[in-house]
Amino acid sequence: MVFNLYVLDGYSHKEIANMLAISVGTSKSNLSRAKAILKKELENGAQQNQNNF
Repeated sequence: MVFNLYVLDGYSHKEIANMLAISVGTSKSNLSRAKAILKKELENGAQQNQNNF
């Protein structure tokens, strides 16, 4: 949810924290975790594509 609100919708961490009733630090942490998961998934997908060729 934080990833979508921050990256796609352009809200600040303060706005997200207020909307979701979490701290700004939690918002930042959740964004960082979501980015790491996305990066890992993209790397895994790229590796699978290379193995198919």
